[in-house]
Amino acid sequence: MAESTTSIAADSTSPDSPGETWPAVNRRVAVDRRARPTRFWDSLLGRRRRASGRREGESGDVYVDRFGRRDVMLVLGIFALNIFDAFCTLVWLQRGGSEGNPLMDLAIQAGDSVFLFQKCFVAGLWLLVLLVHKNFRIARIGLWVLLAVYGVLAGYHAFLTLFADPTGPNPL
Repeated sequence: MAESTTSIAADSTSPDSPGETWPAVNRRVAVDRRARPTRFWDSLLGRRRRASGRREGESGDVYVDRFGRRDVMLVLGIFALNIFDAFCTLVWLQRGGSEGNPLMDLAIQAGDSVFLFQKCFVAGLWLLVLLVHKNFRIARIGLWVLLAVYGVLAGYHAFLTLFADPTGPNPL
């Protein structure tokens, strides 16, 4: 009975001897951070926030509070390409072209501001969802695929702007 109160768990073993259990000792040396409330600006500035997993070996499939510069730049790059796509689409339409995406065509028919709001808001919202899930494999793949797709789309818009006649035959 006394043995169970002095051990943390029956399966945790000491590195010194494989059969012994750890004693129930509080090994914390730091002052309890919950003794005072978190200041408002600390949460905004990212102090004491997690940028990786808490435990050794936790690198994937974990949520974090802080995002690296690379992750933020990736998301901002995709968002910038999304805005570039929206404005190039509007320029193409003003030159007499047509929108190939039927859902975007409905938004354009509702008005340019509705189209821009929908394009920026929806894309921004989903980019935030992908950023929060950046440590999950499917989200990382999704972010890089989006960057590639929007990069190709930006090249296509540049080609259309420089070489295509919107009233003539389809250039591609």
